[in-house]
Amino acid sequence: PPGTVLRTAIAAALLLAVAFQFSGVSGLAGGTALLAGMGGLKLLEARARRDHFVVIGVSLFLVVAACLDRQELPRLPLYVAATWLVCTALAIVGTPQVQLPTRAAMSIAGRALALSLPVAIA
Repeated sequence: PPGTVLRTAIAAALLLAVAFQFSGVSGLAGGTALLAGMGGLKLLEARARRDHFVVIGVSLFLVVAACLDRQELPRLPLYVAATWLVCTALAIVGTPQVQLPTRAAMSIAGRALALSLPVAIA
């Protein structure tokens, strides 16, 4: 993995690029672009379990930002699949004492999302 100086330089370049492209980092587009870039940079230094939880939280936030940006019914399967994938990762990271197979984690995530469906509809 790159060192601290290189990661800091990449983060500064990313901040400047987003600020230049979007005329600032505020707003949905600029903030989401910066969050996506910084989330990707977090993967470069993810070593502890806490870091994985941060990346999962960023991923969920990016799914919500995508939903806010484009609220179209044909995109619903994409949003559901992305949410299912992130929840699968959460199931795997959330059970460190058990080596959870991917199929079992997908099943747990699918059941959790199915159970949350009535609340989402309401």
